[in-house]
Amino acid sequence: PKILICGITYKKNVSDTRNSISLEIFNKLKKEFNNIFAFDNACNSSIKNKFKIFSSVKNISKYHLIVFLVNHNENKKIFEKAKKNIKKRIIANAIDAFITLGSEPKKLPIILLNIY
Repeated sequence: PKILICGITYKKNVSDTRNSISLEIFNKLKKEFNNIFAFDNACNSSIKNKFKIFSSVKNISKYHLIVFLVNHNENKKIFEKAKKNIKKRIIANAIDAFITLGSEPKKLPIILLNIY
């Protein structure tokens, strides 16, 4: 199955990937799985090139699992497209599911599988 991670930057609608938990998740999954891809339209081009992150998603229907980790405006559009074409697809929305750990608040995403 093909997996798409939507959102790699540190937070919504910024290009910064420093301290990005989403980028860490993507890189760890990439080491384990061959068919994992990332999309982030806000991410700067040097990071996109280094980690082979897509600037656009032309065919959403070819992915079996779509995981939303950052609430970019563009990701909301992709989420709506994915919900319309839901046959054989799982959409994981981690955007609004966060916990804070430790004495210094650090938000870590928890993936909640909502099957649409």
